[in-house]
Amino acid sequence: SGGAGRSRWRLGDGGSRVKASSKTGGPRRSGGAVSIGGTKLDGGSNGVGFAIPANMVRVILESALTGAEFRRPWVGASLQDVDAAIDNLFHHPNVGPFIGRQLIQRLVTSNPSPAYVARVAAAFNGDEGGSRGDMRALIRAILLDPEARAAPGTDPEFGKLREPLLRVTALLRQFHAASPDGFYANTGYYLEELLLQHPLSSPSVFNFFLPAHSPVGEIADAGLVAPEFQITNSNTVVGVSNVADLVLLGEVVNDLDIPPFQGATLDLGEYLALAEDIGQLLDRLDRVMTYGTLQPATREVIEQILPQIDDLAFRVQAAIYLIFVSPDYAVQL
Repeated sequence: SGGAGRSRWRLGDGGSRVKASSKTGGPRRSGGAVSIGGTKLDGGSNGVGFAIPANMVRVILESALTGAEFRRPWVGASLQDVDAAIDNLFHHPNVGPFIGRQLIQRLVTSNPSPAYVARVAAAFNGDEGGSRGDMRALIRAILLDPEARAAPGTDPEFGKLREPLLRVTALLRQFHAASPDGFYANTGYYLEELLLQHPLSSPSVFNFFLPAHSPVGEIADAGLVAPEFQITNSNTVVGVSNVADLVLLGEVVNDLDIPPFQGATLDLGEYLALAEDIGQLLDRLDRVMTYGTLQPATREVIEQILPQIDDLAFRVQAAIYLIFVSPDYAVQL
């Protein structure tokens, strides 16, 4: 035995031993299981805790007291079984349409037509002579499909809401965010605080939102879905606007600018050259940011604001900000 509150067992003749400690001097029981904390195998792992069913305590402890080998239970599956299960799923006829629809929703539109999904599923299946599951062929089929390349506004049910993080990354890409050494360093944590999104940190394996989410109102009444609206609320709407303010006006383009990393900036040179002509400036920003879909009502409001700004650099920043926070930019057509 050891000191107060600790029991010690020697395993076999090899000198290895296991220790189980608790405040009461022995294993702890919770519900139908007994947990042994602070476990230590000399010469092995340290600080390992484990729990076992209460009715197996005697068997496990007798094994621990009489031999140095712990036999792990067989879980009833081998890697061959897992491979076979994955192959079975991969070749299931529903996989192509399922994956195709999910990717169309993320890349192009929330409500693809059945024909669009079918064409993309055929690319996944390799129906034209390719291999099944060829991601290059799949992405090519999604982005080059006639529905994806149709002129904006052709179909009133076409388009998708940009999720907050993608709105910000689109802004950075459109205005060529870069640091002097060409490396863009960003932890993303201030984005997470403001947008409630961070790369690779969705609360579940099903992403930040569900693909079948349909917000109450006209969208639900029309039998459509808009997945990104599941994380769109007053907090994220204000948050994404604040991020744009930080990037454009606060010049906080990245949040990691301590050596060896460097601060990033936007390249607004070509827009400064157009700043005196508000019409030309908005024409260019419309093409770059909203792909020619800036609504007349939105443009009219911005045209009333910009002449009041004499500082040309600030005028450009304000123009970009006002388009960024508009519904025209939030919805990708």
